[in-house]
Amino acid sequence: MGTTRRAFLQSAGVVSLLSGSVAHLAERDRRVVLAPKGKFIFAVSDISECPGIPAGSVESYAVDVAGGKKLISRNSLSLSATQPTHLALSPDGRFVVVAAFGGGIYNVLPVREDGVIGAVTQSVKEIGTGVHPQRQSSAHPHSVAFHPSGKFVIGTDFGSDRINVFEFQDGFMRCVQRVSTPPGSGPAHLSVSDSGSVIRVEYALTNSSSLYQFDSEKPWLNQI
Repeated sequence: MGTTRRAFLQSAGVVSLLSGSVAHLAERDRRVVLAPKGKFIFAVSDISECPGIPAGSVESYAVDVAGGKKLISRNSLSLSATQPTHLALSPDGRFVVVAAFGGGIYNVLPVREDGVIGAVTQSVKEIGTGVHPQRQSSAHPHSVAFHPSGKFVIGTDFGSDRINVFEFQDGFMRCVQRVSTPPGSGPAHLSVSDSGSVIRVEYALTNSSSLYQFDSEKPWLNQI
């Protein structure tokens, strides 16, 4: 099978795939993130086995001045972390958090200064259901993002119609708030403003979106 070439568009630290010829990624990469200063790219692969066990993977690549890149590490996620859909890199570049849709779980992995990803250090399992009988029969973490301070992680749960707010300290997540979204909405993609005070959530099942205000002092998330 031939090599697939893709180009990237960077926006707010997230690199989206475009057409073109820049760099090769694993065939089923779903989301990529560019590290500060553009030295490394991190990606999750939407696969069911890696290697030989039911799990997804996360990879890191070194980026050269010509725009090419080289795989420098690939690590399996925890056993139940199948179908990873999204990842976020901490502002200090020391950790990645992965949302695994199939396993209903978040994984935390450390990142070395040379871009090499370490083994999973924490798995946060989610439980819950939504009103859609086929698509919301269990928890399905969909997207994840760091607050600019690095002290919080916000994640959407498509399967449970929920937004999760985690405190993040020394590489460990602790849930501090769960916000219910409209029944059957299926919260999916989210984005955080540069100030960290406004969070936009897109609902996949209703083709709509909402804005939330985040108070990092409390901390607390409220719909605007």
